[in-house]
Amino acid sequence: MHLTIAGCGDAFSSGGRFHTCFWLDHDQGSALIDCGATSLTALKRQGLKPEAADTVLITHPHGDHMGGLPFLLIDRAFRAGKLAPIRLVGPVGLGARLEALSAALYPGAWRQLPFDIQITELMPGDATEVAGLDIATEAMRHPSGAPTLGFRVAADGKTLAFTGDTAWCDGVERLADGADLLIIECSAMCEGVPWHISHEELVRHRDRLGARRIALSHMGEDVLAAAPADFERLDDGRMIRL
Repeated sequence: MHLTIAGCGDAFSSGGRFHTCFWLDHDQGSALIDCGATSLTALKRQGLKPEAADTVLITHPHGDHMGGLPFLLIDRAFRAGKLAPIRLVGPVGLGARLEALSAALYPGAWRQLPFDIQITELMPGDATEVAGLDIATEAMRHPSGAPTLGFRVAADGKTLAFTGDTAWCDGVERLADGADLLIIECSAMCEGVPWHISHEELVRHRDRLGARRIALSHMGEDVLAAAPADFERLDDGRMIRL
């Protein structure tokens, strides 16, 4: 399992970082985890071919996590040679939200894409297998108009856990338990940002995170400025082999 960090920024692109988008290569294909509004640019800057992703996992329908999907799909329509189906996995309501977003940005384009879109909608606690990925979900605490999901993604004998956006909750601990890598959000140094995790909380709860490796994403300006050494930090463009 090979991970490329196309984008690990927060909603406000703190530090000039791209919105959340992780490229995952495994034995049976390539997948994206989240596809924020700036993701198409981020992927191409890293020399990745967006049309090669056969699966996209979406944690929740906020713009910095799924706003790039219409651009990804339209770009794929122009570039995909075989026009194979693409699989989208996310919370209940994903299909309706994506259709509404696509219609607002590019009226009519949604119904003219020359490939099939296969959508799997999940509730927290659901598990499924898609394109060689074993996917399990946990409930996260982050209002988004849909059930916000955290993912455990297993392939090639390794497990990646990703919280997406969330306040601290029991689901974070369940995601982390036994994972080879936990990517966890850290939106601020101190508590007080609603529906997000702070560095203070991570330090306090570190012993409850049973992952072999922990890395911070979705960092706000104060976290980037403080450069805390307590946890590994992600950066756009970084590659990780599990």
